[in-house]
Amino acid sequence: MPDAQAELAKAMAETGKPVILVLTEGRPRLISKFEAQIKSVVLSFLPGNEGGDAFADVIFGDYNPDGKLPSHLSRFPNNTMNYDHKLSERADHNHSYDQGYNPQYPFGFGLSYTSFAYSNLKISQDTISMNDNLVISVDLKNTGKLQGKEVVQLYIRDLYANLTPSYRRLRNFQKVMLKPGDQQTITFTIHVDDLKYVGENNERTIEIGEFEVYIEKLSIKFFLKN
Repeated sequence: MPDAQAELAKAMAETGKPVILVLTEGRPRLISKFEAQIKSVVLSFLPGNEGGDAFADVIFGDYNPDGKLPSHLSRFPNNTMNYDHKLSERADHNHSYDQGYNPQYPFGFGLSYTSFAYSNLKISQDTISMNDNLVISVDLKNTGKLQGKEVVQLYIRDLYANLTPSYRRLRNFQKVMLKPGDQQTITFTIHVDDLKYVGENNERTIEIGEFEVYIEKLSIKFFLKN
C-alpha cells in the first residue's frame, strides 16, 4: 500500500468516525500500518460490474457475509508463506515476529454478523487401519441473532513422519446455514488416502503413527496402524 494511502487511512480514522476499509484487489496489499485503527475490513477481490451492489448489501446488512480467506493476508513484506507450512518455518516463539507465519489474517478466516459455537468433537474410533474410514463429527450452533452460513473447516496434522510434517492441512469443509439458536451435527468421512503426503521419492505416501484432527479450536487425536 503506498505510504500516502496509509497516511490517508490514519487521518480518516483519527476523525473519530467509523472507517470501513474495502480491499478491491487481485493481489493482497499490506495494511498493518493502519489496520488496528480501522473498524471493519471487507475483501471484495475483483467483483466486476455488479460488485458495488453486492458490497452495499453486505455493508447495510441486507446480506450476512460468509466468505473465508482462500489464502492468508500477509502482515509484513516478504512474509508470504503457505498456510500448511512446517513448524520449523514458524517464528512465533522468536524475539522477532516480523518473520515466519504471522499473517494479518490467516487462511480460512472470515467474520459474520452472527456468531457460531463449536462443541462435542468426536471420532468414530481412536485407532484405524489402512483400509478403514474415520468418521468425524462436531456440533455447530448459531449463537447470534441473525441467520447465517458458517464454513466448517476440517484440518488434520500428521504428528510424526520421515519428512517434517506440515503444521496442519485442510482436508474437508462444509458450508452450513443455520437460523438463530439452531444447532446441527456436521459429519465428515476421512479415508487413509486423505492422510498421505508427498514423500522423498515424490510419490504420495502414508506412515503409521499419530494424527490430530482440528475443527475451529477443538482437537482430538487418533492412531493409524498397519
